[in-house]
Amino acid sequence: HEEKNYEHDLIISHGSTLLIVEAKASARKEPMRDIDRAYTKIRDHFRSSSGLQKAFDQANNFKNRLLEKGTIQLFNRDDMVVELNKNNYENIFCICITRDDYKSIGCLINFMLDKKDNDTYPWVSDVSNLKNISMAWQHLKLEANDFYIFLEQRLQLYGKVIGTDELEYVGSYLEYEGGLKGFIDANAD
Repeated sequence: HEEKNYEHDLIISHGSTLLIVEAKASARKEPMRDIDRAYTKIRDHFRSSSGLQKAFDQANNFKNRLLEKGTIQLFNRDDMVVELNKNNYENIFCICITRDDYKSIGCLINFMLDKKDNDTYPWVSDVSNLKNISMAWQHLKLEANDFYIFLEQRLQLYGKVIGTDELEYVGSYLEYEGGLKGFIDANAD
């Protein structure tokens, strides 16, 4: 079976939502004083086998295989664990989790990410921010569906809103009635 040849970090099937999570643990490269060389260093790390581009490619390839084939069987070594059917999902999100905080590079992934026009952006967070988001969700007694609404709204803001930390987006979602809808609907780019 084809899916035995692929490794996935985490696949979460919850109701009508599928989360495809890829984790990368390499340290973020510090920029240099020479701006031309600094950009090249940051870009090369972003596109490396341990960078955000690779995490997106892995998650997005899984999503596209599911959408094209209709079903995918997942294996744990040699035993099939589950078969996923695209018809069971209204939402499929690609998520990239990093060990280190990529700051604005993670928030503004649209500036460096190579993707096709019909591919959706992934959601990017580092482990520390993810822990804080989880604690906020628990404290506010929010549900998984609230998180899915956040993801759906957040992914519409790439290229429209600039932030330097993912917690700014989460805080805005939690603060404003309608979540991020006001930013989405704003006549701005």
